Parts: sequence; structure tokens; C-alpha cells
Amino acid sequence: MRTPEIGLAWFKLEQARQTHQVTRQMRSRLGHALQKERKLVPLAQDLKTLLQWLCHDVFELAGPSLDVRQELFDFIVVELQKLECKQYPAIRILRQVLKKQRDDLLAFAGVLDRKLAAIARSVNLPARCLFAVPKETDFQSLLGALDSIAFPALQSVSPADGERS
Repeated sequence: MRTPEIGLAWFKLEQARQTHQVTRQMRSRLGHALQKERKLVPLAQDLKTLLQWLCHDVFELAGPSLDVRQELFDFIVVELQKLECKQYPAIRILRQVLKKQRDDLLAFAGVLDRKLAAIARSVNLPARCLFAVPKETDFQSLLGALDSIAFPALQSVSPADGERS
């Protein structure tokens, strides 16, 4: 994918070729634009990868525990710091904002961890079993597995006082 700057330079160069009016300045601009693109494309790819990790691994509702999310988040912040440069101050600003707001942004994961732990305790399961469920899980089979654990536990409980005859 070409940047608009390079696209415009190619277009002008092609027009000039057709009229036999290619100038040194045009070739120089195209050369500078190509050089700039060689630096920007890897930067854009790295930023895209970090953003995808942030969205799909850190902020995804069905994801790892809070401590793992925090580790991933911190790693992403460190990687953003490596990408910082004077030409693109927005990267530094993004990194600083993310670093300052980490705990607030990940607060949902702590709540989720506590709720999952309570569910696990209620069915006498280790909490890690609930965190190990992959995102693509067929929830019918998950419910079936939980039912096979919960049903014997429910049978062992005596009926409520109102149900006794």
C-alpha cells in the first residue's frame, strides 16, 4: 500500500513522462517519498500489531486473568516507548496516557476475576479451569461439562424443608 505522497509523486512523474517533461526535482521528490515510506511502513506495521494485542489480548472480555493482562499491557507500553521518535510525538503521548491509566483501563478484569472465582467456588472447581476456556468454545459443550460436575453435587444436597413429606 502506497502513501498518498508517493501516489501523487508517481502520478506527476507519469504525467511528465507522457509530455517528456520529467525534471530532476520530480525524481528527487519521488526518491525522498520512497525513502520516507521505507521508514514508515515498518513503524505502521509495529503499531498495528501492538494495537491488535491491546484489543484482542488485553481488553478482550474473554481473556486472561488480571495479572497476565497487566503483564501484556506493560509489555505493549515498553514496545511503544521503543517506537517513539521526534517526528511522531503522538506515539509518546499515547504511551504516556496508557501508562498513567493502566489500572483504570484494566479494572474490569479484576471484577471479572473475582466473579469467575466465585462461580468456580460455587461449583467446587479450581478458578484456573474457567480461565482456561478458549474464546472459540462451543458453549453448549461447556454447559454440558459444567452440568456433569454440578448435577452430582446437586443430587447430594438434601431437598428443601418445604419439599419433604
